[in-house]
Amino acid sequence: MLRRATVRLGAHVARAGARQQQHQQQAAAFASAAAAGAAKGARSAYAAAGAIAAGAAAASALSWSAATVPMTAMADAAAAASPPPQQQERTFIAVKPDGVERRLIAEVIRRFEQRGYRLAACKVILATREQADEHYAEHRGKPFQPGLVDFLSSGPIVGMVWEGDGVIKQGRAMIGATNPQASAPGTIRGDFGVITSRNLIHGSDSLPAAEREIALWFKPEEIVDFVPTDAKHTFAHGTPAKA
Repeated sequence: MLRRATVRLGAHVARAGARQQQHQQQAAAFASAAAAGAAKGARSAYAAAGAIAAGAAAASALSWSAATVPMTAMADAAAAASPPPQQQERTFIAVKPDGVERRLIAEVIRRFEQRGYRLAACKVILATREQADEHYAEHRGKPFQPGLVDFLSSGPIVGMVWEGDGVIKQGRAMIGATNPQASAPGTIRGDFGVITSRNLIHGSDSLPAAEREIALWFKPEEIVDFVPTDAKHTFAHGTPAKA
């Protein structure tokens, strides 16, 4: 698409340049004729002067058209060069019991809000073992799954639904690696975590996982739809939408 727009843009410039050269040659011919006519009398000189002016105007107009590439071609090229907006989606983020005990709830919210994402739902939850087991359903049969269930149900968690362009992938990037010691500084786990069993926060890792986890922890009526007034400054298309 970008290549086609670039070719069209080049063709517009080439045609305008050819027209400019043709009219400049005509203007030069007019000027020569005017100079010859001036020797034959004042009346001819006046006519020649008019021809000179007309030729100069034509050359000037063509210079402008060559320098000013048609706006449609420029718009096509810009549109082709700009990546399309990502699909608006929702993700489930949970501050785990260790993050709640360490009073990191506001820090997590601050980071997602400052990134431009919208908080669509939030609540403090005392998870049952059944809920925790369902949350980690994909790990059933693995030796570490019982420990995950025990910890998630050991104290209050703060479950949240965040919404925005690419929020699932970017949310995971903001959280950091599962092992905090492998997480980059600037990520939540990289800044506040030390060991894997106390890594503070959970984030959905895919769209199917996000849909399943949101449905597990929230009723539809608990999720609020609204358009923030600053959405037009965060998302090119303005209005966040459900995944």
